[in-house]
Amino acid sequence: METIHQILEIIIQAVQFIAILVLLWGGGKAIKDFIMVKRGPHKKHPLLLIKIELGRYILLGLEILIVADIIKSILDPNWEGILMLASIVAIRTLISFFLNHEIQAELCEPEEKLWDEDESA
Repeated sequence: METIHQILEIIIQAVQFIAILVLLWGGGKAIKDFIMVKRGPHKKHPLLLIKIELGRYILLGLEILIVADIIKSILDPNWEGILMLASIVAIRTLISFFLNHEIQAELCEPEEKLWDEDESA
């Protein structure tokens, strides 16, 4: 049983590491795209689309972290751990909900609003 516990601990750390990689990848990609918009010849890349794509990476990272928390609570099923998991899941779910809502609202904007006003020049 101890071996399974150790394996699951390694899996939890791996899942958390993957979530961090997803967040860093999304952040790095957003920074790269932003620099390309502001400095490079890619002036037609909308800043709003960069924000939407970054939001998607954040949502994916949060969902992956929730998976790690669920596995962690299975390993140590006590009331304190379960309440902590419930509060973490609730907070991350709210963040995910509002971030997803904002992304959907931005996608429903008219085409003209997707482009930053500085880029039209």
